[in-house]
Amino acid sequence: MVWECLSERSFGTYSNTENTIIAMPQDSETGRKGSEYGLTCGHKIIAALGGTPIRRGSNEFRLNGELLSLHCAHKGNGSVGVTYKMLERVDAVLAAFEQPDESYLILRLSQKQYKRNMQPTRSLGPSSGRVGKVGRVVFKSKGSVFKTVRT
Repeated sequence: MVWECLSERSFGTYSNTENTIIAMPQDSETGRKGSEYGLTCGHKIIAALGGTPIRRGSNEFRLNGELLSLHCAHKGNGSVGVTYKMLERVDAVLAAFEQPDESYLILRLSQKQYKRNMQPTRSLGPSSGRVGKVGRVVFKSKGSVFKTVRT
């Protein structure tokens, strides 16, 4: 038996006979919405932490003498991605994972820890070959809790 998962667009085909999920990559519209969410959410969290943003259109900021990069994940999204260029600049990566109560659990990995544990994005779009992803499980097991914030 095969099910097709539909939202606004077909997102993938799920097969229960092979226990596999075949998913199409993110399209430009969902990518744009994700980017907007990340910047908006990130700027709110950076302000709540008392950080100083570095530039518009980026979630890099200074806090307590460190250059940090903040990446937000909606409920159900288990990973964050950071460009390889950004990883060369920052001291650490903060991942803000949305919780069921709509607060954000912020976890921290040093730049070295992030690099050691990242996997290349599976995207076939513009981020292909430019972004490394790390999952929530790695942030929880190898990183540290930074703070919980409600935006």
